[in-house]
Amino acid sequence: MNTYKSIVECIARHSINQPDKLCLADSKKAMTYAEIWSNIYGLAQHFTETGIKKGDCIVIECTQNVDYMICEFAIQLSGAVFVPLEKNAAVSRVEEITSDVECKLYIGRKPIVDNIPFMDIKTVSEYSYTASIDINSINFPAADDTAEILFSTGTTGKSKGIELSHMNDFALAENVKYGTKMKENNVELIPMPLSHSHGLRRTYGNMLNGSSAVFSNGVTLLKQVFDLMDKYNV
Repeated sequence: MNTYKSIVECIARHSINQPDKLCLADSKKAMTYAEIWSNIYGLAQHFTETGIKKGDCIVIECTQNVDYMICEFAIQLSGAVFVPLEKNAAVSRVEEITSDVECKLYIGRKPIVDNIPFMDIKTVSEYSYTASIDINSINFPAADDTAEILFSTGTTGKSKGIELSHMNDFALAENVKYGTKMKENNVELIPMPLSHSHGLRRTYGNMLNGSSAVFSNGVTLLKQVFDLMDKYNV
């Protein structure tokens, strides 16, 4: 019986049990569980050191890659709340969502809202933690802590935020893992947007399972898609 309470804790445990196994990959980067966990932990430390507190909301523009997912799990490890935003969202939408959640930090490719601190997502790898980490001493998120807030597209009115706990995400991951009878060494290509529930829950399922997720930015660039499939034995 699994006693973990969050997806980020699953990643931490897998980093001990299978450190050299492929965790996440995209067209430019591939990282093992040990590497991913070191980066998640280091970035979470950075968030805490810069004043991010439990329950603070961090809005992040989806870049559909490994760095984006590192940001999500680091946000959650720090106790903050992950609020994803689709790529190239209109300024008005960014302003609306950051205001609704009282955003404490915006992560993306360029600053959008003047009065909110900004972090360039390209700097994520700079925060990888190089010292040893005793995961048994870490205060991982509780099952009923808020993990994320997913906003609807707002096509039929004002965009609505759906709040999910770590328990919710864990249940979604279990549904994917057991519902699809996921194999131990599964390698899954995920082209669906990681700013929405489908792409995220597919990733969570693989992180719970201890298998591998490979990200592509849609399927329009077919050669890149097939190259990724060949390279990582999807």
